Amino acid sequence: MNETTVKLTVDSVWQDGTPFSGLLEVTLLELGTTENNLIAPKRQQEIYFEDGRVEINLVPSSAMNGAKYRIRIITTAVAGGYKSKTILYDKIVSIPDSDCSLHDLVADED
Repeated sequence: MNETTVKLTVDSVWQDGTPFSGLLEVTLLELGTTENNLIAPKRQQEIYFEDGRVEINLVPSSAMNGAKYRIRIITTAVAGGYKSKTILYDKIVSIPDSDCSLHDLVADED
């Protein structure tokens, strides 16, 4: 039995609109049982992107008894032989029941 998923689209651009490359990290924060009794394990997915846009299919939070996802966007820079990582977005969110963009999501209060 296939579980229904929704598409989360992330557009990663600098303030001037220039897209950047980076890493999208999506972590399901707790074990969840879906309405079809599928167990969704706590796990992390990482997707590298080059052109500022990345899409991922996720099980909506409502299908997992309200389970939350942690979403991080990380960019790296190399200068003088050193590699540095900068976390540009790090929020805990619920995934809605329809396709959405990262900009549509409301982060949970800390």
